[in-house]
Amino acid sequence: MNEISIAIITISIIIIIIITLKFLGKIEFKSQANFFIGIFYIIYWIIYKLLLLIYKNLYYIIVFGLIVAFFLTISTYIPIISNITNAIKKLLIFIITPILNLVLAIGSIFTNIVQFPFVIYENFKVFFDALKIIIIKTISFINFISGFLFYEFSATDDFL
Repeated sequence: MNEISIAIITISIIIIIIITLKFLGKIEFKSQANFFIGIFYIIYWIIYKLLLLIYKNLYYIIVFGLIVAFFLTISTYIPIISNITNAIKKLLIFIITPILNLVLAIGSIFTNIVQFPFVIYENFKVFFDALKIIIIKTISFINFISGFLFYEFSATDDFL
């Protein structure tokens, strides 16, 4: 094995160990930015060694160092970027939730429209059953009153 492949394998193993320990909670970084800066430095070191071994030219290393410095500068703003993405997520939730509620409301309206005849039938059935009971009780009360009055007045001669 040559020197480049050994460096790549070693750094890949280090990156895998760091990421594994980070996600297992064994390593705590002050912020996500420190984690990404560490990863960028490791990647920078790998590519720096590769460029040094391949080109042996200082110009490429300086240009690459400037590019990595740019990305490292951006990575320090990762918490801000994550705050922006969280704000966008909250905004999307704020927009999507009423739309979902509207869809659910429309769905319930259509469900009620489909159930409406059955609901009306049940309500009218209950209403007519109650009305039938009221009419029967009223008729029986009228029969009772008329029978009572007829009996009372028929028993006396004053009625005739």
